[in-house]
Amino acid sequence: MLRDPVTTLGARCFRNCCILLLRPTGEGHQLNFLPSCMARTLLIVVWLGTAPCSTAMVYGEDDRERQTYHDMYHLKSVGIVVAGSYVGVGTLAMRGDVMVTSAHVVYDELGQLRSHQVSFFPDGDPKKKVVVDLTQSHAGNILVRPGQLQDDWIILRLTRDVLADNTNQGFNSVGILPVTSLNFDQLRDNIVHVSFDFRHRPVRKLVNRKCQFYRKERGDMFWGIPSILLHDCDLGRRDNSGSPIFYSDGGVYYLVGLHQGGHKDFYGSAFNPRINPNFAFGVNDEFKKAINEFLGTRNIVVPVDQKPSCID
Repeated sequence: MLRDPVTTLGARCFRNCCILLLRPTGEGHQLNFLPSCMARTLLIVVWLGTAPCSTAMVYGEDDRERQTYHDMYHLKSVGIVVAGSYVGVGTLAMRGDVMVTSAHVVYDELGQLRSHQVSFFPDGDPKKKVVVDLTQSHAGNILVRPGQLQDDWIILRLTRDVLADNTNQGFNSVGILPVTSLNFDQLRDNIVHVSFDFRHRPVRKLVNRKCQFYRKERGDMFWGIPSILLHDCDLGRRDNSGSPIFYSDGGVYYLVGLHQGGHKDFYGSAFNPRINPNFAFGVNDEFKKAINEFLGTRNIVVPVDQKPSCID
C-alpha cells in the first residue's frame, strides 16, 4: 500500500523472518516487505496467517464483515497476488485467465519487476495457485511513486483459466464499469469493497457494504488527479493494494475501482478528505480501452455514458 509522509515505521515481524520498512519519499510512502533469511515459500506461509504488526485504518466503527454464504459464491473472483515478497489483491476480470490489480503490486517505485515470478491465488486458496504470464501484461503506470500515483493499474494474463479449471465451484469473473461524472453520484453510495484479513489462518475475506466514494473538492488530496478516487472503506492491513471496489447491480458485480493506499495509521477517526482519505484508482475510459485491446474485443464494457441501472 502507498502511504503519505505522516508516519514512519520500522517494525520487526514474526520470528525475525522479515522487516517492514515504511520510509518517507515525498507526498507518499512505499511500503517495502524486505525478506531476510527466508525462502520464498516461507514468505507465502507468512501471508497465509502469521503476519503480525497489523495496523488499522478504520473510520469510526469497523464496517467490514465476514463474507456471507451468498458472498462465498459471488466473490470468488477476488484472490491474493504474490510478487516475490510483496502481497496484494487481484480480481478476475471478464475472463478466467485475466486478472487485474494495482501496478505497484507488481512493479516497484523504480519501474522494476518486484519478482520474475508472480502468482495468483484465486479466492485466496493456496491450493489453486496460478502463475502469471508476465510477457502478456498491460499497465497504466509502472512508475507508481510519490508524485506519480495516477493510473495505478495492470492487466495480467494467467497461464491457466481459473474458470475452466474450477467448474461448478462458483468461480466467476466480473464486468467493468467506468466511473464518470454522469454516474458518480449513483455509484458513490452503492459500492462494495472486498479485502483480506491476513492475521488469521486461513486468511479471511472481508466485505464492506457501508463505505462510499467522496467527490473531491479543491484542497482535497489528489484534487488534480482525475484517475484517483477518495473512499472511506475500512482496512486492517496494508497488504490490500489492488483490492477491488465493486458496484453491485442485481447481484452482478462490476469493477469500478482498485484500492491503492491510505494515509496514517488510525482507528476510529472521522474521514477527512484533506488529511486521511483512503484512495483508489477509478476505472476510466483509458482502462476500458486497454482491457478491450488486451482481450482483442471491440467493446466488452458498459458505454461510459450509460448509467449502471441500464446494464443488461
